[in-house]
Amino acid sequence: MLSKKIGSTEDLPQSILQQLKTLKLKPLENQILDVLKSYGGTANIDEILVGLYRHYKIVQNRMFLANKLYRMVKRELVQNSKNRGVFHLNERRGDEP
Repeated sequence: MLSKKIGSTEDLPQSILQQLKTLKLKPLENQILDVLKSYGGTANIDEILVGLYRHYKIVQNRMFLANKLYRMVKRELVQNSKNRGVFHLNERRGDEP
């Protein structure tokens, strides 16, 4: 997670963003973002589990995936929905990881 001293990174050039360790995505995070994109930007945990399998032949534990999504929400990679277990791509980040 980014330090609160850094704040928003929206004004930073890509050359700096690439050097920040806290913004680097893990392979599973990229795969989850790709699955969300393939579902139009919104999916529930069941859909993400199926999408990970269909796109990448990855079988994930539901609780592990829920925890990963929670951490991705905290890092502002995805957003929670009002409906429990539904996630959206973070609109402020656009398509960039």
